[in-house]
Amino acid sequence: MLAVTLYAITRDGDHELEMLGGPSCCVAEGVIGAIGIPKELGLLWLATAATGSHAPDPAAANALGAFLLV
Repeated sequence: MLAVTLYAITRDGDHELEMLGGPSCCVAEGVIGAIGIPKELGLLWLATAATGSHAPDPAAANALGAFLLV
């Protein structure tokens, strides 16, 4: 979305800025999107945690779940 907006703003003016800014915006969007992945993986681990000795106790699981959902 950022790259398309930058292209619309710069298409009549500066071609070099467009060619540099478009890919830069795509990289920035990818980095911003990747920031949330560790939380999602933590929630997935918590939801599918094995029972027995590897399972977290219920109080710790609730606290960790509340932390990861914020």
